[in-house]
Amino acid sequence: MVLGEMAQDTGIGRSQRVRTRRKTILLGVLALAVVLSVVVLPYETGWGLVSHSNCENQTIVFHQTDARVPDVLLNSPFGGNATGLGLMPWDFPGAWNGPPPGDDAMFGWGTNASNGTSYGAFFEVNLSIYREGNTTLLGPGSNANCAGPFRVSFSAPEQYGGTAAKIAQPSNLSDRGESDNATTLGGPNGTAQSPAWFNNGFAQANAASVSTCGRSTMSLPVRTLGLSVSFRIDLGNQSFWIATELPFTEQYHYSFPANFGTWQVDNLSAPGGSGGGWAFSYSPCP
Repeated sequence: MVLGEMAQDTGIGRSQRVRTRRKTILLGVLALAVVLSVVVLPYETGWGLVSHSNCENQTIVFHQTDARVPDVLLNSPFGGNATGLGLMPWDFPGAWNGPPPGDDAMFGWGTNASNGTSYGAFFEVNLSIYREGNTTLLGPGSNANCAGPFRVSFSAPEQYGGTAAKIAQPSNLSDRGESDNATTLGGPNGTAQSPAWFNNGFAQANAASVSTCGRSTMSLPVRTLGLSVSFRIDLGNQSFWIATELPFTEQYHYSFPANFGTWQVDNLSAPGGSGGGWAFSYSPCP
């Protein structure tokens, strides 16, 4: 009888231990779920419950007052003509220094080119590049992590103005090998190199060719959104390139002479392009 009671007590003790172990496991799973919801969930949803991250400027690594930045980059077809106009919101730094003209007002600079030459219209703006990093802030909020280690910032220049500058190229017959930078007139030494670098030359035909062989003069308008440029900074023995898309509306107009030839077209506004309208490569009529 005693042995039977002992066996019965042992069974009860084992059952209680099993239930206790299951309860401990369940509490551990619930605790892990809470941790995941607090730590992992913010990164998945972009929202932090206990803390959130924010991207902040740390140090300035480059600054140039009255930097010349392109408003529009323009290639002309060999034998023909082209005009280009870059429109920017009036409140973009360097665009306008008068009274507010209205929320939808646009301001811009333009230039023209002919016979296969290339030009850019440049405006003045104060340029700063910051090293940035993520910081953790206590309390709920949305996460705003840095897109990269550096950030380009524009501010109002000391003086407002614009100028046109020729973009060098090996031959007027093609925009292949075109320079990726430009030197403008009017700097403290008579000239000033633009800190903006660009890729606005001909790489390969990716759009329908234009031909006037046996045909009359052709005139074609092109409109694009966004102009991509890069800024280079040297830190120690390393060089960094910071790509930026300027929120400009680019308007182009190309004229091709009658019975003159065929122009291959590199549409620079196609995905991955610079947004600088068209680039050309010419061949004469057979």
